[in-house]
Amino acid sequence: MAAAGIANVDMVCGDGEYGWAPGAPYDRIIATAGAWEIPQAWAEQLAPDGVLVVPLRMKGITRSVAFTANEGVWFSRSAVNCGFMPIRGDGAMPERNIRIAEDLSVRVDDGYDVDAEALAHAVAGPSAVVWTGVRIDSSLDLLDFWLAELDGFCRVLARGTVIERGLAEPLNGWGSMGVATADALGYLTKRTSLDNPHLFELGTCAYGPGAAGTCAALTERIRRWADARTSITGVRIEVYPAGQGDTAGALMTVDKRNSRVVVKPERET
Repeated sequence: MAAAGIANVDMVCGDGEYGWAPGAPYDRIIATAGAWEIPQAWAEQLAPDGVLVVPLRMKGITRSVAFTANEGVWFSRSAVNCGFMPIRGDGAMPERNIRIAEDLSVRVDDGYDVDAEALAHAVAGPSAVVWTGVRIDSSLDLLDFWLAELDGFCRVLARGTVIERGLAEPLNGWGSMGVATADALGYLTKRTSLDNPHLFELGTCAYGPGAAGTCAALTERIRRWADARTSITGVRIEVYPAGQGDTAGALMTVDKRNSRVVVKPERET
């Protein structure tokens, strides 16, 4: 800072979980690491009409959310897809990357655990692929929220070599969202649309004894999202004290140590 001639910035070395009370209240608090939960200190140090911008982690989904607070409840003003490394220190809830094979891992959040050995057996076992008929002709930004309430929701990370081994192509180059359970590993895949060579069609694939049921569950959620996507403009994220909040119509509800996150669809008016 000194070398750049900047003198109007105070730098503090410490755990951001606790903010910096001597400078409060703040009109804006901006976090640049993925927060699993909103620390109480940030709420206490934000001005009454202030805005908190935080990459909030919810079951492995991260959105950069601009929040305002009212009577102890946080309400989103915007939510943008993003990715940040997780916060460390006292507020940490580490993501876990669990390797299944040399080119295949699952990433889990919120303290969820999986049996790596069982999943390794699953991907070597029976497989199922279902093509949904849903074309990728608009953003998939909100699809994750339709999948997130499935048991075992996770991020499946894969390299291109999985295709060489006979596994289905993941939806993205880095992998795909999916589910990891005791009897199956499933994720989203794609192929060139049969009726439009310029678009892809969404599919689901799964491996293991529960492959068929896992494909069916993923496919059902994709079709529900496809039916709703033309009327959904985004999501509204609300953070309540633990155990509170109206969850009716929620796409996702996440109970954390001291709070409950409720994600609801925003529809065209």
